[in-house]
Amino acid sequence: MLAVALWGDSWAGKLIRCRCDNAAVVEVVNSGVSRCEKAMHLVRSAFIFQAMHEVSLWAVHIPGVENRSADVLSRDNSSLFFFQNPEARERPTAIPPALLQALVLQSQDWTSQNWIDVLAACSPKAWQTRHNGRTEVLNAGTCNSALRAN
Repeated sequence: MLAVALWGDSWAGKLIRCRCDNAAVVEVVNSGVSRCEKAMHLVRSAFIFQAMHEVSLWAVHIPGVENRSADVLSRDNSSLFFFQNPEARERPTAIPPALLQALVLQSQDWTSQNWIDVLAACSPKAWQTRHNGRTEVLNAGTCNSALRAN
């Protein structure tokens, strides 16, 4: 989900296949439904970012024994990870703190102006492009300023 928020503008019009070794997560991503309120918050966020960037996500299950890259990273063996994945960047993409804050806000009303402002501020380029510049005021600030203002 973070990937769509961070890189979605470069994936416009594409179907992105995500591989995951957690069958429950694959089901939630593909169905868009979870009994867990926190998971639904992330699912809704993912759908909003997909719509903003005109991207579709599809998850496929990969058995844990075949998910070697994730296993190597979870064991903090970055040298082996980069050996196995030479195309990987050595420095990860920074995740804006305000985006993380927006994703952990659990009491958001999805139709409120507050939530719309937070999303627009977290992804102003996509929002402005897709909505013909309607969010000009928000684009002047940052995601942090939109969160602080509410």
